[in-house]
Amino acid sequence: MIASLLPALTLSAFLFQDGVQERVRSDVANYTSPRTSADDRSRIVDRLVAMGPAAVGYIQRVGDSSAPEGGFQPIRFFANEVKIGLLRRVGDERGAQAIRKLRTMNASIQISDLSLESALDKLRRQGLSTGLVNPVEQESFSALRFSARSPGEDLGYVLDRLLWRQGLDYYARGSIIVIASRSWLWGSTSPVNGGPELQSRVEKSIGQLDADLVDRRTEAEQTIVDAGTGAIPILEKALTGAAPARRQRLLAFVNRILDRHAPDRLHPADADLVPASEDARDFARAARETISISFIRPAALSEIAARIAEFGEIPVAFDPALAAAIRDRRLTLAVDRAPIFEVLEALVVPLGAAVQAEAGRLLIVPRR
Repeated sequence: MIASLLPALTLSAFLFQDGVQERVRSDVANYTSPRTSADDRSRIVDRLVAMGPAAVGYIQRVGDSSAPEGGFQPIRFFANEVKIGLLRRVGDERGAQAIRKLRTMNASIQISDLSLESALDKLRRQGLSTGLVNPVEQESFSALRFSARSPGEDLGYVLDRLLWRQGLDYYARGSIIVIASRSWLWGSTSPVNGGPELQSRVEKSIGQLDADLVDRRTEAEQTIVDAGTGAIPILEKALTGAAPARRQRLLAFVNRILDRHAPDRLHPADADLVPASEDARDFARAARETISISFIRPAALSEIAARIAEFGEIPVAFDPALAAAIRDRRLTLAVDRAPIFEVLEALVVPLGAAVQAEAGRLLIVPRR
C-alpha cells in the first residue's frame, strides 16, 4: 500500500526523550518507514487515536518541520489515517468514508491570491461536492488569500497544499468535509506551564496513584486529568526511570488529558440527539435525502435553513431558546447532493447547536 510511495524520511533529533511531540515524531518515522509492516502501522494509528484530535495536530507539526509544504505525502497520509480512526471511534463511518473518498479523486489546481471560497469553487468542479467552511471561522477567513499549484494528484493532497500555508486543515461530520483552522480542529501543540501551584498538586496526585485506598487513587486520577495540559510536562518528568508498567500508566494519563482538553468539536456528545419517538426516527431517515444548494454571498443561517426546507420539502424550525446570534449568523454554503440532515448538522454543531428530529420537522436547538 503506502510502502511503495515512501521516500527515506529524515527527522530532526529528539529534543527530549518523553515529550509528546517527540513520541509522535518517533511514530511518524516508524509509520513512514518502508520496513514497517501493515499491522505495525495499524497499531501506531490506534496508539495515536487514543490521544484524540490533538494527535493530528502533532503529526502535522512534524510535517511542518520535516519538509516544505507540510511534509512528505506519507506524513499527510498518516495524518488522514488518524482522522479516519478518530471518526470511527465516535461512530461516524460516513465521515471516515468522506475522508477516504478524497483519495479516489484526482484534481489539479494553479491559483494565486484567491479567496478561500474562490479556491474551493475550483475544487468543487473537480469533485469536492460537500466542502464547507467552518461556520465559526468563515468571517475571519474572508481576508485570507490562497496560492497553490498542483498539476494533478489526489484531492486530499490538493486540499493539503491549498490549506497548509494558512494553518488550515479539513475533517468531516457525516459526508460533509469541514475546513477549519488547525487550532480549532486539533487544539494547541504548544507546551503549557501550569505554575508552581499546579505542579505541586499534580506531583502530589502522581504520588497517590498507588495508594492503598481506592477513593484516594480515584481522586488522584481525577485531579491529574482535571489539571489539563499543564500537567503533561509534569507527567513526562515522572516518566524518567519509571518501571514499564508505571510508564504505560503515566503515558495513558497524557492521552486522557489530550483527549479531554482538545475535544472533537465536530462530534461533541451533546450534539447527537436521539429521536424521541418512532415517528421522529422515520422523519430523521427521510431527512437523509440529498440536496444541492449554494449561497455564494453570506446569508443568515435562518435564511439558509428556510431555503433548505423549501428545496428539500423538509420543515426546519428554530427552538425559541436558541440564541439570536446563531440564527442570524451570516454564512456561505455550497454543497451538491448532500444529505439534508448532515448539511444542517455541519452548519449548526460548530456554532453550539444541534439538530433534533421530531415527528414532522427538524428542530435546531441549543446544546446543553
